[in-house]
Amino acid sequence: MENTRTKLIESCLLLNEAKKKKVDKLPLTPAERDKVKSLFGDNLGCSFFKTSDGKYYCTTHRARGKFYDNIEDVPKKEVDFISSTS
Repeated sequence: MENTRTKLIESCLLLNEAKKKKVDKLPLTPAERDKVKSLFGDNLGCSFFKTSDGKYYCTTHRARGKFYDNIEDVPKKEVDFISSTS
């Protein structure tokens, strides 16, 4: 029973550590910001960032979208949903 309890505690600690990891929040270049504006408009309720490995995502303080290789790959439906959480 002690072995099971130890495994449970270890898995809970690992899960908590995974939740604490933050995603890179690198700002977009002016050209990338212009591309976001042309695709999704000026009045967005969310922000766009990229990770250190070049993936793009949209986010608010409550939600974050999936990661995409290109800004063009981010679906308008996802941007609208993430914007609705602000």
